[in-house]
Amino acid sequence: MEAYLAPAILCISFMAMGNLASVYFPRAVRADKSTGAGSSGRFRVMLLPLLPVVSLPVLLAYGARYAFHSQFAFYALLGFAALVNSAFYWFALQTAVAKAEARKERLLETLSQSEGPLQLA
Repeated sequence: MEAYLAPAILCISFMAMGNLASVYFPRAVRADKSTGAGSSGRFRVMLLPLLPVVSLPVLLAYGARYAFHSQFAFYALLGFAALVNSAFYWFALQTAVAKAEARKERLLETLSQSEGPLQLA
């Protein structure tokens, strides 16, 4: 169960950061080269210090299991981490929607610079 829960909880945080990144750092992606480096260098550098911070609730759960020798402490803190990360996801989603609504013309302009399916005439 642990092998599924811990990565799923981290995935919630990474999806939240991805939602924010897609609005704050939009990048046009070509359809034939969608597997390349799509994010800006500035965002990738900023992401490095954020990863340990976002992973902290799950790391605390592992630390509690080690310190207290208790599976209950581990799963209790993992559940708490799920709640914290779900709240972070909800907040990030609401923020991304509001920001996208406020910057929709700029987002469309940025995304239309590629040779992909979104072309503004």
